[in-house]
Amino acid sequence: MRRSSWLREMPLPGHGVGPKVLEDLEGLEIEMVSEQVDLQLKVDENGLQLGVDVTFSFRNHAQQDVTMEVCYPIGPRNNVQGFECETEGEVHTTSIRTEQLNISPKGSFAVNVPIYFYDWTATFPAGQVAMHKVRYTLRLAGAQRTGYTVSTGGPWKGRISKSVITLSGSPEAWAYVRGFGPLGGAAERGGRIVWRYSDYDPTPDHDIWINYTTITLQQQVQSLTKGDIKWAEQCIACNLLAAAHYTTGRLSLDAQQHRDLRQALARLVSQAEEKDGTWSLPATERRLVAPAPE
Repeated sequence: MRRSSWLREMPLPGHGVGPKVLEDLEGLEIEMVSEQVDLQLKVDENGLQLGVDVTFSFRNHAQQDVTMEVCYPIGPRNNVQGFECETEGEVHTTSIRTEQLNISPKGSFAVNVPIYFYDWTATFPAGQVAMHKVRYTLRLAGAQRTGYTVSTGGPWKGRISKSVITLSGSPEAWAYVRGFGPLGGAAERGGRIVWRYSDYDPTPDHDIWINYTTITLQQQVQSLTKGDIKWAEQCIACNLLAAAHYTTGRLSLDAQQHRDLRQALARLVSQAEEKDGTWSLPATERRLVAPAPE
């Protein structure tokens, strides 16, 4: 493979330790055996945050030690606090850098996007497994999507034997979440969402994403349903309530959330009007009941 910057091959946003420069992937004898990812949503006086704590297990299949530059991309925004990394207990000295990535959105001119990343030098002992740890906190503001990009583990040798990603949070923090995924492979475990991947080649389909807002679900629904509200706003409120399970860190609605949704839907249906044998909803002319045959 041609010499290439690893950053230019990565999806956005990017996470995961990777070789900084790929000179010859066929000759790379270092395997990412496993990764344990703990994502924790939390709220403090500065707003919503995501704590990230990752443990990587690497095996060097070569007969000699390999010392190389590695990097950890954090995407187009430098919203990281307290970045730390270590190998087998040895804390690394890291540098934060940027590289310009040229992208061409559909229908737009090409633009340069700065990609931030941390880099450091790590040694992988010959024939051994070494544990690498990374931890930091993301400040979640402005951009309303975050997560963990599993697919950036692709450049290492072979397939990844096991990845376990856990998403947890306080009730106060979950209230800002509007969705997460992928739902395939996700399971509830003791108040947490857990993804488990085994013996796989990581692709963007495995990437963990979290959508969030700057107000809680309760605040957003209340803003849509107070005073003289429009039909469209009531529909938006119903859509929010239909996905309320995300705001409690669950994969499905609980009993109270079902009741809240049914009540909101009942208020919508109660506004249907009959005219000339046809039932219509406000401002939609969406037919609920077909007219009786003549």
